[in-house]
Amino acid sequence: VFEDFWGTVAVNPIKGRFFTSAECQGTEPVAVVSETFWRYRLGSRALPAQARLGPVDYTVVGVAPASLSFFGAVDVILPPSPGTTYGREAAFLGIVARLRPSATREYAQAQIDVRLRQLAAQYPATDAELKIQAVPLQQYNSQELRAPLTILLTAVAGLLLIACVNVSGLLLGRAI
Repeated sequence: VFEDFWGTVAVNPIKGRFFTSAECQGTEPVAVVSETFWRYRLGSRALPAQARLGPVDYTVVGVAPASLSFFGAVDVILPPSPGTTYGREAAFLGIVARLRPSATREYAQAQIDVRLRQLAAQYPATDAELKIQAVPLQQYNSQELRAPLTILLTAVAGLLLIACVNVSGLLLGRAI
């Protein structure tokens, strides 16, 4: 991630700091780790701390809070590799943005659609079918849980309905 990512998602480190712009240019191998990684793999050491990740020794400069969950189960976050460029086919990259307080999601989507049409005209081979949708971060993070939670809610409602029918049957039987 780049240095301005952290301000965009309004997250502060629980220990240490996040990447500087110089570190994002590849001046030295640095990492930000998850709270779990810091506690159990680094033994809650003082920061900066050295950690060997694969063949490289990294300087751990910060600990990300557990609330930073939209990465999924990620223990180590690194800045971009120096000189890394991504081609037009780099569909694995994600975009995170923050709306101005006065902006609406519909306005943001309209702006995205304008830019997508421009990109499709400029790069028809790679961007003609490109789709980007403005989605609130909370909705994006919970989309995998939506279907299982709906099924669970339906099952609980059905169970409650059966219990109510049984109780009403018992009360009716007692009254007769």
